[in-house]
Amino acid sequence: MSVAALVTTAFGLLIALAAHPATSSLMQPLVGLILWAEPELAGRETRLFAAIAGGVMFGWGLMILALVRHLADTRPRLTARLILTGILPWFALDSLASLAAGAPLNVAANLVFLAAFAVPARWLAAGQGADN
Repeated sequence: MSVAALVTTAFGLLIALAAHPATSSLMQPLVGLILWAEPELAGRETRLFAAIAGGVMFGWGLMILALVRHLADTRPRLTARLILTGILPWFALDSLASLAAGAPLNVAANLVFLAAFAVPARWLAAGQGADN
């Protein structure tokens, strides 16, 4: 789960970099794939949402990493419950909003993120460790 948290943190940083015109091209291939269209990431509103979403995702990844590193060994079930408390509602809302935005491929990407956290959280709750 530590790896998934670090990937989430890195992905958040990449999204946040899309807030600046000089670095927004880093996200264009991924956004183009998800939307099946040439992305337009130059608008101020789009850059603002990239800054907000990237910052939240960056912090969320670091928080999950801290839970795994500092709480999982002593309170595995609590750690799993705390992580799932954020992951499950995120998955539902983000996926529904992605469908509403016409980006169904983002739901597939969300499934990968969900599995990267939910499966290890189940192992953790069962006493098998967070990074199995």
